[in-house]
Amino acid sequence: MKNVFFLVGPHGVGKTYIVNKLKKDYNVEHIDLGPLIREAHKIFSPNISLSEWIKDGEEKYGENFTDIILCKQIERLFKGQDKDITIITGSRSLNGIKFIANRFSIENPQIIYIAAPFEQLKNNYQRREKINLTDEQFEMILQQEKDMGLEQLEQYAIKSCVYLQNDNTDSFIETMEDIIIKSNVKEREDER
Repeated sequence: MKNVFFLVGPHGVGKTYIVNKLKKDYNVEHIDLGPLIREAHKIFSPNISLSEWIKDGEEKYGENFTDIILCKQIERLFKGQDKDITIITGSRSLNGIKFIANRFSIENPQIIYIAAPFEQLKNNYQRREKINLTDEQFEMILQQEKDMGLEQLEQYAIKSCVYLQNDNTDSFIETMEDIIIKSNVKEREDER
């Protein structure tokens, strides 16, 4: 894989929306890790919950159990694909990103962390999932992500990567396009 971007952030921040906008106009591959791990769970252990399966797997195979499964899924689904840019969403930890980058020999993976205000996240999530949640219920969802490593990933991104606030405007999409698409076009032109 070349020109790999890990687009990360909490539920409802607009990662999939951004990727779909970019895929419409550019040769972009999207790998969403969430559905890949849920698919593997359904194949290997449908009789127990996803969290139980992950816990059991980590006890038997170590803390990188889900990363190993995800890498096998990525290999299976995207073997032979040759897109200009690959955007990976669904990462919740820096260690997971590093594991995937190492497994696929991704030199210099780009991490873009997207943040948004609580109400925007909650509204986007409710609209996407077609549910209504209290603030406390949605806060629990966000806390689960933090517990998985998203908070550490956010701190890392603030210091060492790209950290953006999504304001749900067209200019934000243009900023993402500048970072992901135009920077790669310029790099390829510079290589010539």
